[in-house]
Amino acid sequence: MVTIETVENKFNLKVEQMGNSTYYYCPIDGQLLLVVDNDGRFGLKNSCEHYNWESMSITSFIGFSRLVNNDEISKMRHESVIRIYDFFSVYLLLNAQS
Repeated sequence: MVTIETVENKFNLKVEQMGNSTYYYCPIDGQLLLVVDNDGRFGLKNSCEHYNWESMSITSFIGFSRLVNNDEISKMRHESVIRIYDFFSVYLLLNAQS
């Protein structure tokens, strides 16, 4: 099951509900970053100059991997704007300016 979590909108992403989908845009350049349907499925992930997507395994995200820097992962978790949990992976939308 896919879970999408929007963290407090601290970077003021533009969010629009159209039809059965929610669209997330960069507030600076208008780039479409993510489309999520009402069933929680995501269909599109784009990066732009201001926001970028990072992906990692669930084990890295929760700190159970020896292969990653836990301080860096903790910083990414804290700074993420949107998190998508997709079975064995996590996708994080990060502010590229941070």
